[in-house]
Amino acid sequence: MKLRTAGKLPLHVLILLAVALPGTGTALESSAFIQSLSGTCMLSRGETVETVTLGMPLAQGDIVTCTEGGEATVVYNNDCAVQMPAESQLPIGAGDEPCEVLAAALIIPGAAAASVLAGNTGLIVLGSLGAAAAVGGILFAVSNSGGDDTGPISPQ
Repeated sequence: MKLRTAGKLPLHVLILLAVALPGTGTALESSAFIQSLSGTCMLSRGETVETVTLGMPLAQGDIVTCTEGGEATVVYNNDCAVQMPAESQLPIGAGDEPCEVLAAALIIPGAAAASVLAGNTGLIVLGSLGAAAAVGGILFAVSNSGGDDTGPISPQ
């Protein structure tokens, strides 16, 4: 009996490999997904860019970018939900970090705060501009407290 071959492997071996190994080499371990979506958001995965869809699985290393008018909610496997406003970007983490760490990755150019929901607890994560303004205000108040700073602190 003579076997037909495709290249150097017999055809029946190639068919067996195709049936036994579906999807190998392209497996995506999801650490999050898109729970809600309005407007347009884009997904960068490696060198590919595609439009985000509702329910789309996201893996560590993916980057979700919402355009002007686009908003999304990304929910990680640990139930941490990060709300992405328009013109924001979120590099997707592993999903096993604390919610505060995952939410801190949210990039909102020119914004002061990002809203995060962790289970039933509402958290506010201050952006770098909000934190800088708060620290600057405290330093200004301390430095301009008035009075003569040359005398002793306690009365004599």
